[in-house]
Formats: sequence, structure tokens, C-alpha cells
Amino acid sequence: VATSRARVQSLELASIEPFPGTLMNDVLSSRLSALLQLEHELTALRTSFGENWPGVVQKRDEIAKVREQLDREKETVLAQARAQALMDLRAAEAKLRLATSSRTNQEGRVNQLQNASIQYNILQRNVETNRKLYEGLLERLKQLSVAPGMDLGSIRVIEPAIPDSLVA
Repeated sequence: VATSRARVQSLELASIEPFPGTLMNDVLSSRLSALLQLEHELTALRTSFGENWPGVVQKRDEIAKVREQLDREKETVLAQARAQALMDLRAAEAKLRLATSSRTNQEGRVNQLQNASIQYNILQRNVETNRKLYEGLLERLKQLSVAPGMDLGSIRVIEPAIPDSLVA
């Protein structure tokens, strides 16, 4: 975006004189070459025939027309470059907005994932705690269910007991 802005600013400040070399194209180069050729011919005609000779006057008019065409072409190229630079700047700004929006969206997703991960870890710890509690209770239940069936070993009845109501 900064590069695009700088390009737009430089093109806004640019003019046809001096014309930015980066904007030269084949049409401008050929017109410039034709202008230089005409100026060379004008110089040769002046030295041979003087300033007021009809061929010299005609060549000056021809040079003026080519200069006008060259200036119009430079204005057109400069206007097109400015328009393209503005479009490039708008496209870069749109990409930046899209990237910023995407980044914000992704940050939101990361936060959701972190929160979900925290909740998962809490639930995982609860599962582990409940599993250990269940295993402890199950072990205790096994111990209690084994106790009633235990053999009392070598205990024998030597004399049966008589209730107090019958002893008198």
C-alpha cells in the first residue's frame, strides 16, 4: 500500500517536461525520434538557406505539429499511468482490508479454540477424578461382598446357650 501511495504521489507531481523515463513507450520514442530528425533537418536547412526560406518555415511548422502531438501523447500516457496507479492503490487497499479482516477472523477462531481446549482439559480432569472415585468404590464394594462369605475358621460350639428365662 505504501509503495502504491508513493507511486500515485510521484505521478501526481509528474509533468510532461521533464517526462518520467519510466513511462516512455514505443509511440513516444518514435515521435521523439521523428522530432529529433526534423530538428536536425531544420538545422541543415537554416545553415544552407537562412531563416526566412520557405522550406525552413515549413520545417518549423512541421516541428511544431510533431511537438504538439508528442505533448498530447505524453499527457495521455501520464493520465493513463495516474489512473492505473490509482487503481493499483485501491486494489492494494482492498487486499489490505481483506487480509486484516481475515486476520481478525483467524484470531477469533484461535481464541475459540483456546477456550474449547481449556474446557476440554477441565472435563478431562473431571472424568479422571470420577473414574478414580468409581474404581475406589468398586474396590470397596468387592471387599464388602467377600466378607459375608468368609469362613470363620476353627470356631466350634462347645455348649449351646440357654436363654435366661429358662434357667431359673
